[in-house]
Formats: sequence, C-alpha cells, structure tokens
Amino acid sequence: PVDYPCRAKRLGELKAALAAAGDDRRGLARSLADAMTDGRAKLYVTHLGLLARKDHPGLFADGEYLPLAATGDKADHVFAFARRSGGASAVVAVPRLVGKLLGGEPRLPLGDVWGDTRLSLPEGAGWRNVFTGEHLPGGDRPAAELFGQFP
Repeated sequence: PVDYPCRAKRLGELKAALAAAGDDRRGLARSLADAMTDGRAKLYVTHLGLLARKDHPGLFADGEYLPLAATGDKADHVFAFARRSGGASAVVAVPRLVGKLLGGEPRLPLGDVWGDTRLSLPEGAGWRNVFTGEHLPGGDRPAAELFGQFP
C-alpha cells in the first residue's frame, strides 16, 4: 500500500528544497539524480510536470504536436517533441532504452555518455530546463548539455 503520510512529507521537503534553490536548480536536480532509488527524483518530475500542466492547460491539452529529431550516434536513445499553442511552447526530451545505451552499467545517462548526439530545439527566445533552471538557446544542442545534470 502507498504510504500517503510519507509521500506528503517528502513532497513538503521537496517544495522547501525548490524554494531554497530558487532559479538555479542544478544542485538539487543532480542530488536527486544521484539518489534515484529513493523515489524523490520521480516525485520531482511528477510535481514539476503537474505544475507546468496546471500553469499551461491549453498547451498540454490542445497544443500542436511537433516531433523533434535527434542526430548522432545515440539518436535512437532520445525521444523528444514540442507542444505549441498561441504564445506558449514546451519541449519534452527524455532518454530512452537506457539499459542498452549504458551497456547495463548501473549509472545515469548524464553528460558525455551521449557522444556526438544532438537535439534540434525550436528557435525562439530560448528554453528553460524546468528541472535544472538552466537557460538554453534554440537550435542544435548537444544531448550531453541537455542531460548534463538530470536525465
């Protein structure tokens, strides 16, 4: 059974950590990535994803779907798309087939594991990584940069 009081406590701790981190969430994201087995990273992704959906309901419900292409030797290990509605846009980029990507090693797909793989982000004013707070310009970006701190 789900331990709801424990989950509520962890969510409160996560919200406090987000408030303390401010706009620069790289350290928080990396600490969660380094402790993937304790469930806090999943809670982090779920919480921030639901906040984004709450803040932009039309974008996620009715926004135009735009597949994004990855290139390079690990391109098959990236799934990415953009959603666009009116003046709002969002990009979703996630690693896939991670076990095969890492050859079974018990680690995360961060940084240099991506080799020459790149993802073409839509042009515009730039993008903010919701999980790390990093700002990225549009255009061709290395996957090692996109997945540098948090997968």
